[in-house]
Amino acid sequence: MTDPKTQIFLDHKGAIYGLAYRMLGGRADADDIVQEVALRWAKFDDWHTLKTPKSWLLTVASRLSIDQLRRAYRSRETYVGPWLPEPIDSEEPLVPSAAPSADDRLDRAETLSMAIMTLMDELGPEERVALLLHDVFDLDFRAVADALGKSDSAVRQMASRARKRLRAGTPRPHALDEQAKDLLSAFFEASQSGNREKLLQLMAPDITLISDGGGKARASLRPLYGVDDVLTVWASVAEKQQGHVAMTFANLNNQPAILIKDKTDGLLSAILLTVNDRAVTHIHIVRNPDKLKGLDG
Repeated sequence: MTDPKTQIFLDHKGAIYGLAYRMLGGRADADDIVQEVALRWAKFDDWHTLKTPKSWLLTVASRLSIDQLRRAYRSRETYVGPWLPEPIDSEEPLVPSAAPSADDRLDRAETLSMAIMTLMDELGPEERVALLLHDVFDLDFRAVADALGKSDSAVRQMASRARKRLRAGTPRPHALDEQAKDLLSAFFEASQSGNREKLLQLMAPDITLISDGGGKARASLRPLYGVDDVLTVWASVAEKQQGHVAMTFANLNNQPAILIKDKTDGLLSAILLTVNDRAVTHIHIVRNPDKLKGLDG
């Protein structure tokens, strides 16, 4: 039988991992944060005096993640091309199971999307913590203030600014109803056949394509904006791959995705699609093999 102290940590392990992944964008980094929090929890003798152990655990995870993120920003200065988070299977327990978020908060599942996570990289580390702890993990602003060593009003303003920036930069994705699923199926089929006319109909005029090869796989070295540039690249790649690769549907980061595999079943790319207003608005392509290891197999 698990002792009470260990059980508390296990009860919140998914939240710690979910926070760290949203902050850092990688499985290994999130695992490292979980392990470090576990060590500090094991050494913490006054755990039984805590009214809300969750706040203590997420505070520690937040501070560790901030330190790690600042180091990551420095290392990304030499990264080849755009940097994208490591895609994760949507079945991983990264979304709290509590009641739905209030209207003034970001949708919890949406905060795992590539579009939102990419925009979060433009926020300061403390802004990200303020937003995530309050909007996703349900800590009140008093607890968030304690975690960041700031006043309640300061963290309220930080979370509000971060929320507005994310909402302004990323239109809310359309629900995956039957019409949206039909659109994605049509996009999938048109991509397989290289049907440029059909793809043009299915892409939003202001569509964005960002690909991450990390210097280890062929990828565009800059984001592409607008249907003309995106269609040219997307259709060309699709045509070259006909008969040489297999495309299959998947669900990654709580959004539809396409997995591209070679004839030996090796994973070449994970392509995450965002749908809004009955069109594909964002295409995020992860080709860096280091970021695909957790999905291959």
